Amino acid sequence: MGICTSKPKPTQQYKLELRIHTITNTQLQRQLSQPSFYRSIDKGYQIAQENDVS
Repeated sequence: MGICTSKPKPTQQYKLELRIHTITNTQLQRQLSQPSFYRSIDKGYQIAQENDVS
């Protein structure tokens, strides 16, 4: 019983939330510098991420 107490791996949902959280933080930092330039890049990056989820 006590042998099988390994930590559960992060679920796919958790990884996704963590990834989105990271992207959001990056966007907030970027908006302070060059909003329009980075917004287009982030847009393409988000689309790639959404396709990657499946």
